[in-house]
Amino acid sequence: MLGVTFKIMHWPYANFLITWSVTISLFLLTPIYLFRLYKSGVNEKYNLDDKLKDIFIGVFILACLSMWYLMIDINQIPSPYSLP
Repeated sequence: MLGVTFKIMHWPYANFLITWSVTISLFLLTPIYLFRLYKSGVNEKYNLDDKLKDIFIGVFILACLSMWYLMIDINQIPSPYSLP
């Protein structure tokens, strides 16, 4: 959300923030989410249908983030250490 706010306000490093938020979400948070779902047990409150639904949603999120990551032009992202 911070990157989107920077983008709307035309502040510097908006593309950097958006790129890193998508990267962290894609390569860190989504695999942790899917692994946690895979290891979760099935009981009377959380049945197999709920587990399959959650795994499907996780794979859908992974696919959407992957497509968004593919659309980012990484060569155009300035380094945070470069002078503006």
